[in-house]
Amino acid sequence: MSRVPATKRRLLALLACLGLFCAGGARAQDPMVTDRPDQTESAVTVAPGSYQIETGILHTEIQSRGRTLEVTEAFGTLVRIGLRERLELRVGFDGWISVPRSDGIGDASIGAKFLIAEETDESPQIAVLAGSSVPVGDDRFTSDDYAPSARIALSKSFGDSLGLGFNLGAEFPESDEILIYTLAAGLGIDDANSAFVEVFGDSESSHSLDVGWTHLARPNLQFDVAAGAGITDEAPDWFFGVGVSARLPR
Repeated sequence: MSRVPATKRRLLALLACLGLFCAGGARAQDPMVTDRPDQTESAVTVAPGSYQIETGILHTEIQSRGRTLEVTEAFGTLVRIGLRERLELRVGFDGWISVPRSDGIGDASIGAKFLIAEETDESPQIAVLAGSSVPVGDDRFTSDDYAPSARIALSKSFGDSLGLGFNLGAEFPESDEILIYTLAAGLGIDDANSAFVEVFGDSESSHSLDVGWTHLARPNLQFDVAAGAGITDEAPDWFFGVGVSARLPR
């Protein structure tokens, strides 16, 4: 059990160094658009030659049959790599997962996002995402199978401070099919701070509501916090997460 604190210390040191590197090497780039901390994937791809790392810690509490299960996912990470205009590669890792009396490594994922259409005054920005989980986790924390997924992401801004994002898609775990949706409203408070409220769920009757805040410390460094709760019995009772995202300068 002593492995967890040591691993977290090393990862925190790595993130601190990465943050300092990005802060020192910032160039004149557009502010980042991240795919965390909400469940709604943005309709924006990272620029060609850019590397964007999005990571965090998530704690979830689930009530089932009179028992409480607490799950902590440490440093679940998404790396987004700009391959060319409108196209990014996405490599994910579920991180270190801890439950009572057990912990271990989670699965990975790989996929891509392609920007179909940019936003206009009359129409939203549209992107498609496709990928699959990769069963590399420890025995208790792996699906033991590849689970393909696909979704369409739409976003539309209204004025300088309000925006809406919507996702619709499907996941295919173990020859099953689960439809998923997300709907998020974001409010720009100032140039550095934004807040959002979101509802999301799936065809398994799991529906949740969350809120969150992001702070853009630099054009290539963002911090976030989010919390939410289930609105149906099938969803987790509550969850809370914090994270950081960094873009390596081109």
